Amino acid sequence: KVVVPAWWEPELMGLVEAWAKGTTWNDLIANTSLDEGDVVRIMRRTVDLLAQVPYCEAISEQLRKNARSALIAINRFPVAEADQVLKAAAAESSGLNAATERAA
Repeated sequence: KVVVPAWWEPELMGLVEAWAKGTTWNDLIANTSLDEGDVVRIMRRTVDLLAQVPYCEAISEQLRKNARSALIAINRFPVAEADQVLKAAAAESSGLNAATERAA
């Protein structure tokens, strides 16, 4: 059994939720006391967690779908690197899964 602590910071949930709902980066940063780099780090850690959820055993299909949807909503520039955004757009237009570069 591997135990990995997960820190839950409710005060950051509003920030992540606002970003996921489409708030612009400039508006997001203007309404927080955090530095931009800290916000990017928080979002990327959230993206990393969400990317792992679909592969967890014993979770519902609805939770898997919600994690995928949240991942897509959060992982946009500048959270996602510009080259990742371009690669994902190219893969989407070609019918490839951006994560595996195989047919979806």
